[in-house]
Amino acid sequence: MSRIIRMKGCKSQKPLLKATVTKGSDGRRFPRILREYTKENNPHMVALLETRVSESKADRIIERTGYDMSYRVEATGFSSGIWLIWNNSLPDGVVLAAHPQFVHVSIEWNKPPYHFFVTIVYDHPDRTKRKALWSDLQNIQVAEDSPWLYWLVIISLLARNEKKRGANRCKGCKHFLEIMDNFNLVDLGFKGSQYTWNRAGIFERLDRIIANNQWNDFAPHYSVQHLYRIKLDHRPILLLPA
Repeated sequence: MSRIIRMKGCKSQKPLLKATVTKGSDGRRFPRILREYTKENNPHMVALLETRVSESKADRIIERTGYDMSYRVEATGFSSGIWLIWNNSLPDGVVLAAHPQFVHVSIEWNKPPYHFFVTIVYDHPDRTKRKALWSDLQNIQVAEDSPWLYWLVIISLLARNEKKRGANRCKGCKHFLEIMDNFNLVDLGFKGSQYTWNRAGIFERLDRIIANNQWNDFAPHYSVQHLYRIKLDHRPILLLPA
């Protein structure tokens, strides 16, 4: 079911930030950490994945972030969870699909008039849930010739140089590549550290932003930056004008 989310017209180009919080967002220091990232980079919208908290506790944490508005997919127990938080500078939008592992949003940009889609995806490590995710993503509807941007946290490693140490694996690579092929999506690349996640001496690139050709025509000068880590397993990803 579509859900209206109120976003007001935007007059300037600001970046979008995706922060992946694999240890959860319930720590007292989390809002301060998020404010440090957002104060420096001033993003319109922040997507937080694997937040691991929900309901009233999530409300209190989101209120402390300093953002005006939010939409979330509730965590299941102490796992999963997707939050979108944004400020009043964003335009009008509609949540077209809310799924335990993704949120699909249509955004109307008022000045000048633009229309594009953003999909935020969390690839669950459980094989059964991950298989269902790729099947459900195939059913996403996007208007023909509209720009489409994917923010992803995926378990799939698409190249050997995306991992340092530990066993090589390719969980879900086939399904992910099918999604990219079916929707003509390409990896936008990145600036900064080669890896977005590390633990116990193992480094991997698990976070990425991909888009269709229409997005590249719509925003050809945008780039992806891997930020520094503060008390998180993952490096936040910033999409910003070049």
